[in-house]
Formats: sequence, C-alpha cells, structure tokens
Amino acid sequence: MTELEKTLKEIALLDIVRAVFSCPYTKDEKYVKCTVRPIKDAEIFQFESFTKTQAFHENVSKDMLCEKFIFLLSNTFRQAEIFTQEYVYGLKISSKGKLLHNKRKNTQGVKQQTAENNRQKNHIIDLDNTPQVFTDIGIIGKDGKIINSRYDKYKQICRFCEFIDDVVKNDPREEYFIVDFGCGKSYLTFVCYHYMTKIAGKKVKITGLDLKEKVIEDCNALAKKYGYDNLSFLCMDIKDYCPDRRPDMVIALHACDTATDYALYNAYLWQTDYIFSVPCCQHEMNGKVKTEHFSLITDYGLIKERFCALATDALRGKTLEYCGYKTDVLEFIDEEHSPKNILLRSVRTTRIDRCKRGILLEEISRFENEFNAKLFLHSKIAENEYELEINGENFKFVIGKASMLLKDAMTLRSEVFGREQNYKKGSCRDNDDETALFVNVYTNGQTVATSRLIKLALPDEMLVGKIAVKSQYRKYGIGKAMLRELCKQAKNENIKTLHVIAQKQAMEFYEKMGFCVCGNEYEEESIAMIPMKKNI
Repeated sequence: MTELEKTLKEIALLDIVRAVFSCPYTKDEKYVKCTVRPIKDAEIFQFESFTKTQAFHENVSKDMLCEKFIFLLSNTFRQAEIFTQEYVYGLKISSKGKLLHNKRKNTQGVKQQTAENNRQKNHIIDLDNTPQVFTDIGIIGKDGKIINSRYDKYKQICRFCEFIDDVVKNDPREEYFIVDFGCGKSYLTFVCYHYMTKIAGKKVKITGLDLKEKVIEDCNALAKKYGYDNLSFLCMDIKDYCPDRRPDMVIALHACDTATDYALYNAYLWQTDYIFSVPCCQHEMNGKVKTEHFSLITDYGLIKERFCALATDALRGKTLEYCGYKTDVLEFIDEEHSPKNILLRSVRTTRIDRCKRGILLEEISRFENEFNAKLFLHSKIAENEYELEINGENFKFVIGKASMLLKDAMTLRSEVFGREQNYKKGSCRDNDDETALFVNVYTNGQTVATSRLIKLALPDEMLVGKIAVKSQYRKYGIGKAMLRELCKQAKNENIKTLHVIAQKQAMEFYEKMGFCVCGNEYEEESIAMIPMKKNI
C-alpha cells in the first residue's frame, strides 16, 4: 500500500463535509477542478467536475469514496483539500511524485448541513406543516421525520408546490378552482389542496379526473378522511369533462401522450389563467417523424425517442405561447431521479399581438414541415383558422379565445362603436371578453371585422354580439359570413337558441339571417336596441 493510499484510506473514514481537487497534471487535462459534497445523509457523495465551460456530476457511494479520491490524485489532479467539521487535510503531489500533506484547523466555516436542517430551512413544506397524506404514502415515519429513502420524493413534491407558489403569491384572488387531469393516486392533488389552504391561505375547490374507478373511489375516501370538503374526484375522460365555471388553474401531471394535449387544449378553451403540465409518454411524434435533412437524429431508435419527446414539449410550449400564454420550461426534478423531468408552466396574458403570433406560427410550421410532425395540439387549434374569398379578395377567419384575439377586437370595436357611433358600452372591454369565443377577420395585414359568442345562464343558449365591420368592407358580406361561423360554433356546443341584442338599424340584417324579435325595444346611450333570437 502506497503512502497516498494509506493516507486517503484514513481520511475517507472521517465525516467529510467537503473536498476540492485542483491543479491538473497537464494543461490538456479536460477538467480544471472537482468539488465533492455529501448528499442523502452522507451515504452518497456528489462529485462536480468542471471544464472551462461546463460542469459534470457523478454520485459515488461512501464505500467507494477512498477509491475515487485515489484515482483523482493519481491521474488527474496534483492537489486536494478535504474538509471535516474540525480539520482541513491538505494533500499535494510534487513534481517528483512525492506526497506532501498537512493538517490544520477548519477556520473557514465549512460545516455539515444535515438533511433535516435543509428540510426545515429550504423547503416550502417543512416538518411543522406536512399534510396527512405524507404519512399514508410513507414519506414521514412513525418518528415524525422524513424517511431517508423517500427524501427525493419529498423534494419533488416541494418543488412542485414552489412552482405554484411563484404565481399564487403575487395573485390577489382569494379563491381558486383547480382541475387536475389524470390525477392517478393523487398524492400531489392532496398536497396541492394542503398548500393552497394551509400555506397560501386561499379558498380552493379541486376536481381530480382519472379513468380508473378504483383509484377514484379510494381518492374520494381519502378526501373524506382528511376532511377536505372541497376536493372531489370523478371517473371520466379528460376530453369529456365540462366544468360548471372557468377553472383558475389546470394541472396535468404525467397524462399519457395526447392526454396531455387534451388537457392543454381544454385549458386554452376555458381560458384558464395557470397551466402546470409534466408531459409523459410522447409517442405521437415518434410515429410520424420524417426528415430529409436531419436523418442522423431519426436513424437511431433511442436518440429518435428522446428527440421526439423534447421536440413534442417544445412544440407544446410554442403553441401555448401562440395561444396567448407566457410559457416557461422548467426542471421538475433532477434527471437522475426521473427522466420525465420537464414541467411546462403557462400563465395567460392578453398582451400578445397578431405580429408576434404570426412569428410564432411561422416558427412552429417551419419545424413541423421539416419533420412531418404536425401534432394534436396545434392541429386542434388550427382547425379554427381558414381563408375565404369574397368579391375576389382573400380574407382570413380566425376563431379563438380572448388571449389570442381580444386586442385586435378591441381596436376595431373602438373604431366602429366608439368613434363612429359614440357608443361607449359597445367599444369597452367587459367581463364577458375574458371567456368569449371570438371570430375575427383579417386581410392585407389589418383587422377588418370582429364578433364574439358568449354563454348564457341556460346551458343550451348563447349570445352573439359586438359585431363590427370596418366601414370600407361592409358591402362584402363579411358580417353574414361571421354570423354563419358563430352559428356553426354554437351548434358545436349543442346550443339550441342563439340570442342577439341588435341595434335597430341592423334589424333587417339579422332578420335575413333568421333572427326574430323576442323582446321590447329600449334605448342604450341614445341607440335603439331590440332583443332578437334564432333557433339553430
């Protein structure tokens, strides 16, 4: 046994809190420095090796620590400092290969941070505010402490709550309605309920959905056991669920393949403010992808699978931005613990303009064309965009929700209702704009017409309104084309009666489109208004 091996074997038996290896043997050495720290209650040590531009990580068990130290000082680095609570051990290999070493007091304040201290200090859910579900799923033991083998799961749960906290803490609303798609055994749903009510101090109603009857039965029983009165679970498909009001937040964790897209699409249709999604099993693109110029990506099965998973989530993120959501792609949990570690966090905004949407659409389409990969989410949204030739001129009809089209609609409404008619209410934005379905018409880079469709109290009735057409395009029949599209959209919603509050001067137009008077004439801002309706 060499002197180096003997010395490091003795040091490796101590409670090491940190180590630094430096001074490479050659200038061509790949790594310039390596730091070491204990993790998982000092049973595992993480080696972080640095090049000039990158850092690489490797976890080594305590049993292999001495062997790793010997390898580094024999082959890569000439110098090391190894810290314990009390002492610092300095080791150096001279130019002649001789070991020089010393021992001095640890005066640099490098101390062991125990897992318990980290939990108390750094995580949003600490041992004083843990939900009861932590005990039932085996994260907390009988001694009231987090079980070592479940610490990674605990960190993952806290990470998820921190992502939610980032948006909730700056939101003044006091009550939330949350839909959890593909909730599974639902421990995160219970944790979310606990966080919202006990930590964030909000009122909350959460509905979880899954296809497994036994899972739903067990989850409802647990909600009753915990006294979570506003948490319930339904056994049904994502695409069939229709909430009784607009959800404030949609969660979709590990919904398989296109189930994630259904969740994102429904969240967009409802104009949900916050979306949190951890996609899973991205098979759709894998079955479609073809490329002429980048076949090296698709020639190898494993590389193709990983590329398709990342590309699918990139397309989802860009499509959500196209729909008016500010989207961040975040690491949900360290990749060493789970390969499904990407979380999409999307926050609804009405600031996106048509020019930015055009750039995003071009970016998405260019990628889809290269890889023959137009995926479900974009396809569903693109269904509601088409071109129509009227009087020899091409017009683009775009059907969508508030974030996408509201800005263009407001600009035209201000021109037609505000400046032309001096009709303030007609030109103003109102609460219905937040959830309305818009039909906007464009040509030559400008908005030439707008209209909207909103739900009424009765489930089979809707209201059409705010129909405005730019003055120079009023003899093109664009208003009729928009109204036909609104009727079509209403039929898709199984609506039986369509209402409109018509200006008296527009009565003839609506009568030709099949509407009839259903109420008394009245005045609004000196404009005669008449209620009309049509059975569809």
